[in-house]
Amino acid sequence: MALDSCLKQDTFISLPTGFGKSAIFQCAPVCHDFMRGTENTCHKSLVIVILPLKSLALDQMDRAKELGLEAGLVMNDFIEDGTENLSTGMYSILFASPEVLLSTKGREALQVGQVYDRICGIFVDESHCVVKWGHSSGHTNAFRKFYGMLAELRSVIKPSTPLIAITATATTQVRAAIVKSLGMHNVALIHASPTVDNIKHVVVETRLKDPSEIFSWLCEDLKQKHGKMERVIIFCQSRKDCSELNIQQPSSNSLLEIFQHVSH
Repeated sequence: MALDSCLKQDTFISLPTGFGKSAIFQCAPVCHDFMRGTENTCHKSLVIVILPLKSLALDQMDRAKELGLEAGLVMNDFIEDGTENLSTGMYSILFASPEVLLSTKGREALQVGQVYDRICGIFVDESHCVVKWGHSSGHTNAFRKFYGMLAELRSVIKPSTPLIAITATATTQVRAAIVKSLGMHNVALIHASPTVDNIKHVVVETRLKDPSEIFSWLCEDLKQKHGKMERVIIFCQSRKDCSELNIQQPSSNSLLEIFQHVSH
């Protein structure tokens, strides 16, 4: 259902990690060619996948090649070779950063006839980055402003080309913000709950503020069990909380691991 929608209209895909979201853009160019009956290499379909990090792009490119797909990469330090090979028709998938695609050279590459006519979809993977990084907030400038400018790609590709946002992390509010920022229209939603049956979530409200009181039960377990204590992860909202909690833990043979949770 997701693949069928992606080939026809703007689509928002919100599926938990492990659901095989990557398979959607891996299959898209092959299915599009099959539907059109295309066999000519120079006219085979092309999907563009936007990723935030080169490491993620390289990993996805390796996976695509393992599947027998011709994949290319145009990140900041690969822009010359990537854009030149793009017009040869050798790629079915092009992995790119927002900065490269929206650069003058990137825009020009997308408008070359052999490329313009072949693009059958633009996929924004990890699309929560559009909201997290693409826009200013208060006195804080956008971390990567080109994420907030991706809607401009509409002006350099065919108007009918579907734009697909993919993420595993999006509340209803975040989803609406992504759709608005990307200029998506008539959006189909593919969604699945991230709830996992074998994981239990418990919320306990407490008026205690002193970490030594809140986690007294845990500290006692650590003192008694030492090396036999099961591993525990505690997420904190600030560095200060981490420091205060770290002071409270026993120093010898402790398996308590303190991790900081940074909320953006």
